Amino acid sequence: MKQYNDIQVVVFDFRGVHRHLRAWLDTMPHVKRASDICPDDKNSLYLLAMRRNIVAQWFLEKSDLPWLLMVNDNVIPLPEISGLLDTQADVAGAHFFSRAGHEGHTGDGIAATACMKLSRTALERIPRPWFKHKYNADQTKRLECECIWFCHQAVKAGFHPLKAGLVAHRIEVALIPPEKPNGECRMKFLHQIEPFKQE
Repeated sequence: MKQYNDIQVVVFDFRGVHRHLRAWLDTMPHVKRASDICPDDKNSLYLLAMRRNIVAQWFLEKSDLPWLLMVNDNVIPLPEISGLLDTQADVAGAHFFSRAGHEGHTGDGIAATACMKLSRTALERIPRPWFKHKYNADQTKRLECECIWFCHQAVKAGFHPLKAGLVAHRIEVALIPPEKPNGECRMKFLHQIEPFKQE
């Protein structure tokens, strides 16, 4: 098995680390939990973007490794994650399926931070804040997640984000029993099911 001694993995573990992810993390030499890096006093909730900024700063100050891999706790690593681990691109995210039922963050120069590998060089040169949510004028609606902001910041600094490898994504779906005996279950994403109202 290939050892990735040059990658610092940080898992964003605020919902807990499931067994599939935990088993994979056990194979990686350098693993840290974001909950150990980010102060969380339970009286205030840190936004994910803020936690990512704290982790990136921690990596630059406390680690001497050349690569940071950020992994959300709902990611399931598959053998194809090796495409991401092996890439030499300064900013790369894995292909993954979103809750909306299609690939997350499509488009040239856009990648998801759910499972993203970053070089130390990129983090040193990309303008801060690295991660930020974009809201409407009265701050009542989020317009963009921290992934989009970060990718735009990376492009401005001369780093073109790309996608490499793939991971599975733990999300809620509805399983529908088979219509006939010995038939197959059907699966639907929650947004595909119209709320049922009894007449």
